Amino acid sequence: MRRHCFPVYWNGENRRVLRGHWFARKGGLDWLPLREDVAEQLELAYNCQVWHRRKFQPSGLFAARVDLQGSIPDLHALFTGEDDTWEAWLVFDTGPKLGSKTIKLRRGFCLPEPEKPSQDELRQQKEEEMDDYCSQVPVGHLVFMVHGIGQRLEKANLVDDVVDFRRVTANLAERYLTSYQRSTQRVLFIPCQWRKGLKLSGEHTVEKLTLDGVKGLRVALGATVHDVLYYMSPIYCQHIIDSVSNQLNKLYMKFLKRNPGYIGKVSLYGHSLGSVLSYDILCHQETLWAPFPTEYLNMEWTSDRSQGAKSANEVAVHDSATKDHDTVTLRHSCADSVNGVVDEDSTRTDASQMDGAPPSCVHENSPSNNDTVVSPGAVDAEQNEEENTVENHQTIHTEEGITSAVSTKDAEGSSMSRSAEEVHEEVLAKDKLIFSLEEEVKRLKARLEQLEQQNHLVPESISGVEYHEGKSLNLAMNSGKLFTVQGSTNQSYSPQIRYTKLNFKVDTFFAVGSPLGVFLSLRNVRIGIGRGQDYWQDENIIEEMPCCRQMFNIFHPFDPVAYRVEPLVCEDYLKKRPVIVPYHRGGKRIHVGVQEFTEDIAARSQAIARQLKSLKVKAVAAMLALSRNDTEEDGKTANEKDRSYGSMMMERLTGAPDGRIDHVLQEKTFQHPYLSALGAHT
Repeated sequence: MRRHCFPVYWNGENRRVLRGHWFARKGGLDWLPLREDVAEQLELAYNCQVWHRRKFQPSGLFAARVDLQGSIPDLHALFTGEDDTWEAWLVFDTGPKLGSKTIKLRRGFCLPEPEKPSQDELRQQKEEEMDDYCSQVPVGHLVFMVHGIGQRLEKANLVDDVVDFRRVTANLAERYLTSYQRSTQRVLFIPCQWRKGLKLSGEHTVEKLTLDGVKGLRVALGATVHDVLYYMSPIYCQHIIDSVSNQLNKLYMKFLKRNPGYIGKVSLYGHSLGSVLSYDILCHQETLWAPFPTEYLNMEWTSDRSQGAKSANEVAVHDSATKDHDTVTLRHSCADSVNGVVDEDSTRTDASQMDGAPPSCVHENSPSNNDTVVSPGAVDAEQNEEENTVENHQTIHTEEGITSAVSTKDAEGSSMSRSAEEVHEEVLAKDKLIFSLEEEVKRLKARLEQLEQQNHLVPESISGVEYHEGKSLNLAMNSGKLFTVQGSTNQSYSPQIRYTKLNFKVDTFFAVGSPLGVFLSLRNVRIGIGRGQDYWQDENIIEEMPCCRQMFNIFHPFDPVAYRVEPLVCEDYLKKRPVIVPYHRGGKRIHVGVQEFTEDIAARSQAIARQLKSLKVKAVAAMLALSRNDTEEDGKTANEKDRSYGSMMMERLTGAPDGRIDHVLQEKTFQHPYLSALGAHT
């Protein structure tokens, strides 16, 4: 209604739509459309057959005049001839004769018919036929084209690439599909421009750090390779995933708005990095979250340990003043207790007894300089250890006292003898010492409870034994959480990637020129349903399965970015070459056929040799078989062994028992591998 033409699925310029019924030709120019207001007046005169009212004009021409209303004064048209031979001219003035300001008119438009049409005319004709085809045939298969690196370059335009792809596929469809197939449904390719509107904060910083030397090369690398680095960063990975998912859902909703009730297929076509993005999104459509791939490289434990050590150091530094104060107070109270006992027992003159008890008291009750904060779950265990430590402490003091007494008795046995009263007084002194130590322990427990209530801190151990401290530190580091004095929590940095749920189910996933194989290898990932640890003989592998009906990995043999995928699904396909895609003009190229023929001869000769060996083994096994049932069981087990876990995953991923994923294109006959590497990828 607005006579505007604009792209629906991508941003582009807005163009006016002009309707032309009447065309004018002046000199050697092509037929050009007239203004619509003028064309409508001429169309009305034509429908009224105005040439039947001809009369002589001032110029001497026998014609019917039609005055045209418009911005140009004295503009009129002259009609001559009969019904089948009428002609019309557009006149700009009322001169006596038809001169240079008279233009030939024509109703309707037709292309000129030169001897050989130009390339532009052929292209225009193809586009018009494609527009007519798209307006008449409904969409049966929707394919979203997800681009990879390089869209930040100035000359890169995904829309133009998709237009070329659409034109190539249309030519192939016209050549290989029947007229009925082309008239019932068509494939619609829509570009997914996830990088165009995405602004990452690190790009501006990288531009500031870029050197001036070979500026053009650096800009090209920044616009291409840096996208891979951004995706491998835990900071920008989430932004890229959100951009792709949101763009796909947005395009699909726009398509449904213009195609209500669509029940056809929807597929993803990912090129280069776009295939990795599409694969990751498809693999997490059920869980909708996943740890960042660095966890696959066992990086999380290292970060936890470093964070735990850092937090422990912060706690130790923060509590240094408090611990020093508590240590001085504890030593002072313990010394007072010992001095009181010594004063009461003034009759004792043995230096060994006086030197033995006080250091032991200070050592057993003073906390060490490296305190450790433990998790709340270990509070009860720590209190039990405290009680056991106190009991051991008392036992040690008792044993020390007895040992000192025995040694003193042995030393002084020859010179003097001790009376019963002295022994009784010594026992009373020991009891007083034990009582004072118990009172000191009670005061320390009360002090710790007071600190716990004030600072919300887990009670510290008063045992002072380094073994328990190391054990508590390891426990806190393994749990990944260390509590600070302020009550805050330092957790390990383990980023999680959130995936958006797609509004459609993917039928086929095309990975083209894809580095997906190397990405999965670095993550130690295999494609499966989570039961392949015995098959791969690796307990550390991670298995993923994309949510699609089938998957294809298509690449050029000289593409330096592309890698295979089948060896990550089934190890039996490691030695099998990829499927060769037929040449679009039919069959295989000569050099490809010769190479494949020689490889087939070598492979078949090896297969025949293996079959001869297997026949010998089977013959011996048949002679040693005891019964028919044994042979049947052996046959069943052999069939089960032939059907491996990897082959079942291949069938699930391709939809056929003998389906294949890797497909390789055919290179040209005279093509240098290294010179065509970059062009093979693009």
